[in-house]
Amino acid sequence: MTRVRKLYELQLVDTQIARLEAALAALDDGTAMRAQVEQARTAEETARAELQARQSRLRDLELELQSTVGKANKVEQDLYSGRISNPKELRAMQEDVEALGRQRQRIEDEMLGLMEEVERQLEQIRALEAARQARERELDEHLEEYTTRQRALTAELEAARRQRDALAAEVDPDFLRRYERLRSRKDGVAVTAVNGSVCNACHMTVPEAVLNAARERDEIRTCEDCGRILYVPVE
Repeated sequence: MTRVRKLYELQLVDTQIARLEAALAALDDGTAMRAQVEQARTAEETARAELQARQSRLRDLELELQSTVGKANKVEQDLYSGRISNPKELRAMQEDVEALGRQRQRIEDEMLGLMEEVERQLEQIRALEAARQARERELDEHLEEYTTRQRALTAELEAARRQRDALAAEVDPDFLRRYERLRSRKDGVAVTAVNGSVCNACHMTVPEAVLNAARERDEIRTCEDCGRILYVPVE
């Protein structure tokens, strides 16, 4: 294998390494999906907190209703017991009964409204819970695929890097230094093959004299247009 051919083989491996590194960097680690899951959890937790607040209010109203009913019953018993004959006291007791009745109606109306809200809230929570579980399943499936793909790419990348080290050790040191300098200036592509008489990198025609020199001597020849090292395959 000629020295330039070894450089070209090294370039192929470096191009593969760059592709694998880009593929690894482009992998979706599920960050956006995690955010969606967290949003779903937050929405569900908020709904559950609101439900608990309404249920707590319902319990308070139940106690208040029991107290109001108890007071009303006691006043009515006293009112109709016949023990009180003073018209003024009777009138005051009647007003108390009416006030307690209004209070009872207010409590019952609020309780009815809360019970309807609780029912709606329960339906909403069931929907939010289902949505959250669906998001979690999607995330789990995505992460499984991500991990599998990441491991495969990492293994392939490690193998390519080992191959690269082995090839670099065989390349002429002066050629390798020139290759590395050029690669840093040419977006990672320092060596390009010639297809017929056309440079594969810039697609410009390579002069015949340059092609002949590249064929005849195992030395570095560069494209006059893009400046990359030319590898001319042996026909």
